[in-house]
Amino acid sequence: IELPTEEAPEPGEIELAVDSTDLPDAVRAIVDAKIFGGEKDLLIRDLMGKSFEFTLEVKRVDRSFGVFSDSQYRNGQMVTGTLLGSELEVAVFFPDERNDEVKGWAPGSMHAVRGEVSDWDRLRKRPQLLARG
Repeated sequence: IELPTEEAPEPGEIELAVDSTDLPDAVRAIVDAKIFGGEKDLLIRDLMGKSFEFTLEVKRVDRSFGVFSDSQYRNGQMVTGTLLGSELEVAVFFPDERNDEVKGWAPGSMHAVRGEVSDWDRLRKRPQLLARG
């Protein structure tokens, strides 16, 4: 018995939704993408380094304990929350110069954020962004 196999797509064969300027569309495309055939990996790779403006609904504010090449983020804050109007989760790292401001953000509050995608958390299925500006 021969089982059907899924072939890896050729470059350009997948319509990459992350060309969008809308972060929820990009995250949804990755979450819904197939693991087999490399579709998810292509979408994640294409998302890296892109900048987005979005409204973040805060779930939690914590001290960031990540290792960052940019020293200003090493002692900053990490805000996890959802993108306005969706259940799509993101984690945004803020530089230490914004600690006082960000520590005051209460769960459920909403904030306009501009950030650059730095990583994709495969376990939690969410992008990680570095706040800019």
